Amino acid sequence: MLQNIDMTLAGLIAGVLVFSVISIKVAARLLNVDIPGLIKSLFAVTVSLGLSVAAAYFIGDMVMASFVAIAISSAIFTVVFSVNTIVGFTLAVTNVIVQLGFIVIGATLGFVLSAAI
Repeated sequence: MLQNIDMTLAGLIAGVLVFSVISIKVAARLLNVDIPGLIKSLFAVTVSLGLSVAAAYFIGDMVMASFVAIAISSAIFTVVFSVNTIVGFTLAVTNVIVQLGFIVIGATLGFVLSAAI
């Protein structure tokens, strides 16, 4: 039983990381930013996600934690992708918007598929 939970958790974490890397690639393409390869993007997303989760844990207030997470993400993207601060911030905000768009599309598809069954 415990092994199934570990595999499910590992799959969930891998899915979140892949989803986040895809959204940063889409955001970079929308902003015409030359983003390096998959490894650098995965590193930036992993560090950003980890620090954002830690900020949410220590701050407690989710609204304030969201603002801190965007600031952390923009700083990480600025350093890792070697862009200026404004581009890093815009990349972080666009990344959040792209992720929300993916969530809306996924929820809509789930609703349509559940209604069809």
